[in-house]
Formats: sequence, structure tokens, C-alpha cells
Amino acid sequence: MKLRIEKNILPFLESGFRVSGCHTQALLSSSIDLKSKIPPFLMEACTTVPFGISHVESDPNRLLDCVTDPDIGLNIACSALGIKYQYKYFKTGDQSARAIKELCGLLKNGPAILGPVNMGYIPYLRNSQQFIGIDHYIVVEYFNPDTDEVTIIDPERVGSVRVKINNLIPAWAAIGLREGKGSYTIRQIIEVPDKINWKQCLSALAPELHNNIDRMQRELIDNFGIFSKTTLIKNQHRSLWIGLEFCLKTRIRRILCCCGFILKLLNRDDAIIAQLLGLAEDAILICQKLIKRLSIENAIIPSQVYELVNTEIEFGIILRKVI
Repeated sequence: MKLRIEKNILPFLESGFRVSGCHTQALLSSSIDLKSKIPPFLMEACTTVPFGISHVESDPNRLLDCVTDPDIGLNIACSALGIKYQYKYFKTGDQSARAIKELCGLLKNGPAILGPVNMGYIPYLRNSQQFIGIDHYIVVEYFNPDTDEVTIIDPERVGSVRVKINNLIPAWAAIGLREGKGSYTIRQIIEVPDKINWKQCLSALAPELHNNIDRMQRELIDNFGIFSKTTLIKNQHRSLWIGLEFCLKTRIRRILCCCGFILKLLNRDDAIIAQLLGLAEDAILICQKLIKRLSIENAIIPSQVYELVNTEIEFGIILRKVI
């Protein structure tokens, strides 16, 4: 049964739709000005350029990941949207003193975004060890030199917490993460345009979209093809089983963001839009079918993954003709 994604999806996305990307949530949480001008679903689309899936073998958290590293995607999005920002990272994890000094200097001008951080070493998360190797993004609002504490906003439904700055170092060092360029990555929004030039934004995102689709086509057989033929047994591959379900649900939310992106920014009502929305519906239905199989079966061969990737490749090839 078709989901019938139509233009009425926009009010749904614009009325508090919670995006899945912690990097998007952190970026918006760091700037009231930014949050007031760009809906979360559009920022999610711009940061992840969600027209593409990558796969990391045997990694439960990255079985169906974004092609674009969120650390890179944040910079791409800010540049495409005309947002002025500062960005700094350190090549090695032994530069914590310099990183803290840099952070304290930036905080005089407003909140700063830290990330990617290694979620498994975040001191205020309960049982954080289960998240080792997962990238995460947080916002630092304030540093108290008298107590050596930072006040943090964590978008992962944690709220505001205070932490000793030195206790945050293991997570902020980002050792063992696939994402990011180095350790102690810091961002800060400096200025948001009075009016976003969405046409310019589309043009700026086009090269990344093209690269994503090309990469998916190159990896289709070697990565997705092999995984889609792998037998997963629920009791033996518990982490992969749970990880695949999580990745599929996240993918659905990003596809919805992508649909909103198309309807909001392409500003056309023709056969191309209908074709794109139809393919998006197909991709969501494929995800839902596989999620259902995971809920009722004890062993599966996730063949729908191959079908999903082919559908998104077709989607991207059509989309890049009009962006």
C-alpha cells in the first residue's frame, strides 16, 4: 500500500518533527537565530545530504549510514546556506590543554559545538560503554573557571548538565571514531544571513549529491550486495539485528526530510516531483517490510537492503538532473 507522500507532508515536518541527527540538533541548539530561520528537517537534509547510503561491514551502528560524514556535512551545509562559522580540530589527542584554551576563548562569544565526540566516554551518560565508537555532538554553553565545569546541552534527550572539563576530554578526543578529521573538534556559529538563498544552497549541495550517488554505485556490489546476501540469526547476531532495525528507522526519518527538502526547495509541480516522491515512498516501504521481518522472524537474509540502495540510486540520478 502506498504511503501517498504529498505536499501535506510539509506541515507535518514543519510542526516540530524531531530529526534523527544529533549533529543537526546540536547545530540548531547552539544558535537561536539559526533555529528561527531554518526548519530542522531542512537542516538535516543539508547536513547529511540524505541522498545516499554507505555501509560499514559488521558495524551495527553503520549498516545503513549516510554517505557524507556529519562532520563534513555540517561544514558543507553552513557554507551552502551562507552561514559564517568557526571550525577547528587538532590532529592528535594529546592537545587537550590547547583545545580547552581555544574553547574558553570561543565561549566568550556564545555557545560552541563539540563533535564528533566518542559517545562511549561521555561522563554523564549511564552505561555509556555500550556506545563506544559512536559519534555524537553536544553544545557547550558556559565554562566556569572557579569550578572547572562546563555547562552542556546534549540533544540526545539529556538536557542541560554540568561536567568537569577534564572529565570530558576522553570523549572529546574522539579516539577510535571513523568520523571527523581529528581530536577536539570545535564549531561556532558566527553569523546567519537575514534571508537564506535556497537557490544558491541547492547549487552548492549539487556536487556532494553527485559524489554520493557515484560512490553508492561503486559500492553496490562489493558492500551492499554482500551484506544483502548474509544470513543474520537473531540469537547469534544480536547487535547486528538491533543495529539494522535502528538504521532502518533512522533511514525512514531521513527520507521524510529529503521529501520535505524536495517539496520546499525545488518549487515545481511536475512529473519529476511525482517520480521522486514515488521512489521515496518505495524506499520507505522497503524499510518497513524489513523492519517487520526483524520483528517476527528469527533468521533473515536482508535482501531488501540491495533493493533499497538501488531505489535510492535511482532517486539520486533523477534528482541530480534537476539540482
